[in-house]
Order: sequence, then C-alpha cells, then structure tokens
Amino acid sequence: MRGQVFAPLAGALLVLAACGGGSGGSDAPARDPGRALTNYDRADPNGSNSGPGVSGSVARLYSDAAGQIRLDMVDGPMAGMVIFCEDRSGAQCHVNAAGVGATGTGSLSARRKGDYAYVGQFVVNHDQNGTLYANTHSVHGANPARGRTDVRLPDGAQQYNGQFAAGAGVNHENGTSTGMATGAATILANFDTATVSGRLTGALDNGQGPAVNVVFNGLNINRGAASFRSDNTSRIEFQGERAWGEIEGAFYGPDAQEAAGAFSFGNDQGGMSGVFLTCRRGLDCIQPE
Repeated sequence: MRGQVFAPLAGALLVLAACGGGSGGSDAPARDPGRALTNYDRADPNGSNSGPGVSGSVARLYSDAAGQIRLDMVDGPMAGMVIFCEDRSGAQCHVNAAGVGATGTGSLSARRKGDYAYVGQFVVNHDQNGTLYANTHSVHGANPARGRTDVRLPDGAQQYNGQFAAGAGVNHENGTSTGMATGAATILANFDTATVSGRLTGALDNGQGPAVNVVFNGLNINRGAASFRSDNTSRIEFQGERAWGEIEGAFYGPDAQEAAGAFSFGNDQGGMSGVFLTCRRGLDCIQPE
C-alpha cells in the first residue's frame, strides 16, 4: 500500500485548518483561516468507487452561546458547505450545501477543546449533483469560544501530552476491525532544531478493540506560522511498520501552551484519520465533554 492512505470511514476528508503565530521569542498575528489538505473518496450512484481525490481546502470554525459549533468550508472541492452541530462528541449535524449543489446529513463523531485549541471530526454523507460522497472532515483551529491569539514560541524542547481520536482500521488474521480509536497523544517539540516527533497509543471501541500504536518523527516546525507538518523525509510508523500519509498541526496559546493537529496515514496493517490535542502542562487544558 505504499503511497495509499487507508480511509476507514468510507473516504477521509482531512481538513487541516491551523491558526499561525510567532517564532523564536517574537510575536506575530495568528492567521485565520489556515492551510488545509483534503483527502476524499467518491462513488457514483451505482456504487462503483472512482478512487481518492486530493486537493487543498480551507475551513473556519464558529461557536455560539447556545452550544452550537459551525464548520464553514470556504475553499476547495467542498467550498460552500456549512455544517451545524451541537458541540459534543456524537452529536448529529445539519448540512447546508446549497452552494455546491449537495444535500446530506452529518455528525460530529469526536471533538476535543482546549483553552486555546479546538479539534473535531465531522462526518458528512451527501449527494452532490448525482455523485455520492462519504467524507470525514478532521479539523484543527483556534477554540472559537476564545478566538485567535498571538503565539510566542518558547526555546528548547517541550513535551505535550493529551488525547487523540480517529476513524481507524486494523488488519489482523481474522479480518479487519474498524471503528473509532481513542487514546493518549504525546508530542515532543524541539524549538531549537525546529522539529517535532510524537506517539499515539490507544485502541478501538473505547479500549475494547484492537490496540493501535503510531510513532512519528522528523516533522518540521514553521516558525513564521507556529505550525508543523510532515514531508517526504519524515517517518510515520503504524503498528510497527512504515506508513504513508500526512500529519499537520499548530501551536496555540500566547506561549504555545497547546499543540493540536490532524492526520491521515496508512499501510498494509490498516490506518487512521483523525485529530489530536495536547497540552504542555498535561491533560489539564482539555475541557470535559
């Protein structure tokens, strides 16, 4: 499966909507919206899969006092789609996609909120001009309840601890297990060398399913944007074997207190598409559901 990203939720739409910030002890304005990457599958009305498509996307997050979250796709193949959900994991969503000639339904399968960052996985099933899509929008951005903040990157190495949630598939001798994987996320950011490494460890089905283990290193920090991402020199391992795909994220908070991001990768062992939120001071910054 070299070069092919496993899409456990009938096609993965990876939206990396990162806000930026400063670098090396200097402040810079956060950017909104940020860079986005989209992986998506489509099937024709007769059910034959046309294969994955990849293009850039941009998303904005909004919230209101009534506890609603809104995701606006403002660029890319789904530009014009608006998703409204109650701001909690498992909530059903309303999808307004008139701008792209689509009708559909959705859900917020998982979300995490920090003091400064927000991550969510929005699942959308829709028909667009006779073409069927089943996509997952994995989004990270500033917590819309707080808004954007300037970011000042620290010096030296900093460890971040938190959580991840992802649609996952794990191949084993009895077949393939699919579902939501959750667990612990650890990020090690070396701001002197501008590199990021990390680990995701957990299991499917609230710890009752197969274990998942991800190790990655060689992600590059963009100091001017207070963001980080993998490239063709980075290494991602899923279930102990080399995997291919993308990991991107950004630092949030005035002193980069949080690191959040999204990912999509896979290999012959399966793969995952999802989000993570981590905090420099441990899990304290992640708000309860």
